[in-house]
Amino acid sequence: RSALEDYNKAIELDPEFAEAYFNRGLTQIFLGNNKQGILDLSKAGELGIFSAYNIIKRFTTIEEK
Repeated sequence: RSALEDYNKAIELDPEFAEAYFNRGLTQIFLGNNKQGILDLSKAGELGIFSAYNIIKRFTTIEEK
């Protein structure tokens, strides 16, 4: 959970820090907060980490089942 605080601060300092959104998204999913995690991964994808979309697809498919 302290990692989330670090990613929040990193994003606050640099709102275009794609890796921070990506890692915060993965952390959120790991903690069971899939919706917030998917939002962060989507932002990471918008900022250029296109592999984030594959993770989103995997977790949205799981939620639909």
